[in-house]
Amino acid sequence: MRRRVAGRSANGTKNPVFYACYLLKSVKSPTATATYIGSTLHPVRRLRQHNGELVSGARRTARHRPWDMAMLVHGFPSRLAALQFEWAWQHPYKARALKDEDGGRLISRSVGLRAHVRAVRLMLATHPYSNWPLHVKLFSLDAVKAWQNVKDAPPFPRGFQSTIELEGVDGTKRSIHGSSRTGPIDTLDSAFVQQQFRTYYAILRSSKYKDCRVCRSKIDIEKEDPLRFAICTTPFCHTTTHMTCLATAFLQDDEQRSLIPRGGACPGCGTWTLWGDIVKGAHRRKDGGTEIQLDEEDLSEENSTDENVMEETDLPSTKSPSKSVYVQKSPSKSTTTKTSSANETNAQRPAKKPTQRHRPRNSASNRTSSRRFATSIKANTTRMRIPEDFEDFGDLMRIADRANESDQELVRQMSGVSISAPNNSRYV
Repeated sequence: MRRRVAGRSANGTKNPVFYACYLLKSVKSPTATATYIGSTLHPVRRLRQHNGELVSGARRTARHRPWDMAMLVHGFPSRLAALQFEWAWQHPYKARALKDEDGGRLISRSVGLRAHVRAVRLMLATHPYSNWPLHVKLFSLDAVKAWQNVKDAPPFPRGFQSTIELEGVDGTKRSIHGSSRTGPIDTLDSAFVQQQFRTYYAILRSSKYKDCRVCRSKIDIEKEDPLRFAICTTPFCHTTTHMTCLATAFLQDDEQRSLIPRGGACPGCGTWTLWGDIVKGAHRRKDGGTEIQLDEEDLSEENSTDENVMEETDLPSTKSPSKSVYVQKSPSKSTTTKTSSANETNAQRPAKKPTQRHRPRNSASNRTSSRRFATSIKANTTRMRIPEDFEDFGDLMRIADRANESDQELVRQMSGVSISAPNNSRYV
């Protein structure tokens, strides 16, 4: 199953626009303390799934509904990075990144909103998470208070942003403290993408070739792979560099001396820019936009433990079958064409997936299901009675299923009717 969402290019590469980890808090009662941590591509839709408004909600959160999204961490470079962060947030006492030099735990095992907020506050300032272009959105007063009351936490890395948006992730709450947003959060990153393309086309109009601001060599903007050159993310700055040249320049000024820079000053305008935004802009130019194809199994964003594994199956009725059923008449010259076309249509239909439940032979439910199959024959049907020779309708259906052409003719002569069933019948 495929549908239109943001995050995949036309050539099939996976470059999602938005990856996020979220923290839910139960609002079932004023004293509810249950919390939940997950990851998603679509926070608004995922919250509705947790609250039972949409299908495929998390099974573990069903008994604590309704839920409210307290905070959101976004800006992950890949789905794998988001899942790694999610696991470390759920188990901060096990994460290797949250241990001191002697291997001791920096965070003890605890639950609750304050404990989770303190854990993520420490994670965002710890390597390797401090090297990712992550940002935080706070959607509830409880999360804001817990965020501001964290003590003895290391400073945030440069370029980090945290915003208070008390209107909620879907924009339905009324609050004077927020970003004045009236709708759901923008997961398509529209403003950033528009700015990148505006700068890109302005550079193309000015000159086909552009000099790298670091090595001074020519860059063919029109033919060069967008992933091999970088454009400054600052509005009205047309500085263009090779991706490797800019990374080398950023690493020379990087205090941590890591393999991948967190950011650096633009060689042209001098504005400090996150390396993750540089890479994201290159991918958006290569993708050519944000409307793409995404497989259903790629969503989500949801772990196997969060999926609704309980499936309802339609069980047959236990009522005793009556003697009056719908069966097909013997085909005449005028109805042969219609009957054959109907059989071809039934043969083209995909076979139903067999259920896990075992149905004993010659049981009442089996005969009832056989009746339902016979009554579903729509082409040239009439109401007739089963002959006395075939009191057990299940036996009659099994004969029709297993019979070849000559046997079917024998059944027609004996009973006065012609019964045909698909080869993949479930009633044998």
